[in-house]
Parts: sequence; structure tokens; C-alpha cells
Amino acid sequence: MPKITTEKLAKIFAAVPRYTNDDEKEICRKLVDQLSYDEQEQAACTSYAYYIASRSPDKPSSECKLNMAMRFARRHLVAENGDIEKALCKMKGTLKWRETLKINDLRRCYDPITDDSEKGMMEKFRHQVEIEYKMQESYVSGFDKNNRAILMKKHRISPHSISEDHIIHTVYLMERAIACTEIASDGEEEKMLSFCDFEKYSRANIPSSALSKPTIRALQDHYPERLVHHVIVWVNGGGLSRMLIKTVWSVVRYFLDSDTREKIIFIFNANVRDNFMSELIDESQAMPFMLATCKQTDYVDMETYLNDVPFSCSAIEKY
Repeated sequence: MPKITTEKLAKIFAAVPRYTNDDEKEICRKLVDQLSYDEQEQAACTSYAYYIASRSPDKPSSECKLNMAMRFARRHLVAENGDIEKALCKMKGTLKWRETLKINDLRRCYDPITDDSEKGMMEKFRHQVEIEYKMQESYVSGFDKNNRAILMKKHRISPHSISEDHIIHTVYLMERAIACTEIASDGEEEKMLSFCDFEKYSRANIPSSALSKPTIRALQDHYPERLVHHVIVWVNGGGLSRMLIKTVWSVVRYFLDSDTREKIIFIFNANVRDNFMSELIDESQAMPFMLATCKQTDYVDMETYLNDVPFSCSAIEKY
């Protein structure tokens, strides 16, 4: 499996963010300038590569920190359609949210514990992640043709959950997918894709809106410009009916902003699925429900994935 080498970090830090023009770049610089020193550091740490480098004896340069913080600013600026005041407000809100939830600690909850004072916190994080994956197995299963991570979700086996656990598990997976994209693409890409297999999903196991809404809100508010598509696949029947899927969607869509709604794709036809997927994903990276000519199985041992697969690697790099 690939390691995050010094050379890999250098490539990521040298990658040029996709600013629309010089004006947008200058605005992002001004947004970062309005953050405190600690906020700038935390903004830069939304890059997993920067976070890893910041924990090493050889710290990243101040220029590197600025560049990575500006990436964070750009995502919020784009999400707020260029509204500088709203972007700054959302940036500060996200940084506070990440601090409150201890996202950086969550990223390393499966690392060996070297500080006894962290043991309780890390054990709680692992419990929250594991109790949720037992409800719905989810993992980074590979990459699309642009080296963007694919987050795969299987059918859910229970509707019951605790809201905090559901959020922590979802955020943990998002952080892994984002890290995988960053490392695999050498910092050229910032987004990921999500695929959900609905063929074995049952009506009895649909989570309540009270559970889903806070998680959806957290993702929309704090992970702008991170999602390419969320694709729901239901081709061979079984599980929920098409009508029920559409009924559920008619409720869920009201939790989503217009930008997120446009990224949700439903696929009910095998030919449509294969044509859509073949444009995005090589067959060597596809699971059976994604593509008829897939080369991957849908089996992943979750204990191995969580404990043995590095945070920035996909499951199929192990299997």
C-alpha cells in the first residue's frame, strides 16, 4: 500500500488549487487573513496531508500552511456563490465545529495509543464507528478515473441509532474518503463519490428523519465542495420498491440545499448504470452492484479495514 512519503507531501503541497481567476485567489487570501493564527492552522489541517506533516518534527512552512488554508477558504467561497461575508462565517463555524467534535483526533482513533490521557476518547470514537458500521457497512472501496475516492455503502440492517454515533461514523468515513482522494491524486482533486446499494435495503430499516437530518446538515455545512455525486443504485429489484424510494426521496430532498440535490443520482436500469459507471470508474475499481463487468467482490472484512488499512488507503488496496 502507498506510503505518505516526503516526496508525496511535496507534490500535494505544490498542487495548484482550482481558482477561477486571480481575483478569487486574492479573496481567499483575504479570508484566511481574517482568521486567527490558530484558526489558520486548523484550516490548513483540513488537508490530511498537512495534518500528518504538522505532527512530524519537520513542520510544514508558513507558505504551505497559507496555501492549504486558502484551499479551505476557496471551498467555502464557492459554496456560498462568492458571498465573502457568508463564506467567512461558514469557515469560522466549521473550524469551531471541528474543534468541538475533535475531528483531528477522530482521524487517528485507530492508530496505536501512545498517550494514556487519550485512551478514553479514542475508545469512545472506535465504539461509535464500530456500532454504526454494524448497522451499515461502509468503506472507501476504490477510486474513479480521476483518482477521486469512492465511498461505498451497503444496505442498512437497522433503523436504530444514536444521533451522535451516526454523525461521528459518517464524518469518520468522509475524512477517510477525502484523505484517500488527496493522497491518490497528489492534491489535484478535493472531492469524492458516494455509492449506495439499495437492492437489499428494507423498508423496516430506513432511519428516521430525526436521525438523518443532523448528519445531512453537518455534511452540507462543514464539507462544502467535497461531493461529486451520491449515487443510489437499485437495478435488480428487491428491498425497497421504486415507488417507496421515490417517496423517501421526496421527504429527504427538503433537508438538502439545491446544490446537493443536483448531485443525487438514482439509477434503476442496468444499461443506464453501466453506461454511467463506465464513464466514471474503471472496471478494476468497481463493485458488483456498480458495473456488470466489475473486477472487485463486495466482500471487505470491516475489522481489517478499520484496524489494518491505513487511513488514506482504500479497502481494495488491501484485498
